[in-house]
Amino acid sequence: MEQISKFIEQTEKLLTATDRYVNATEKELDEFCDYYFKSDSEIDKYCVDKNIPLEKNTDNIV
Repeated sequence: MEQISKFIEQTEKLLTATDRYVNATEKELDEFCDYYFKSDSEIDKYCVDKNIPLEKNTDNIV
């Protein structure tokens, strides 16, 4: 529960930060959170590196 509260606090800081503090606040939140993929190519590379089969299905794209 403590981590959820910290995440909410960090998110609120980012949403209410003035322009002067946005970069620092965003960096603080990024350091707190788990790494996430920023693009599809990063996901593809990770899957290839880890031998995870990729399914390219574009039929369900909305």
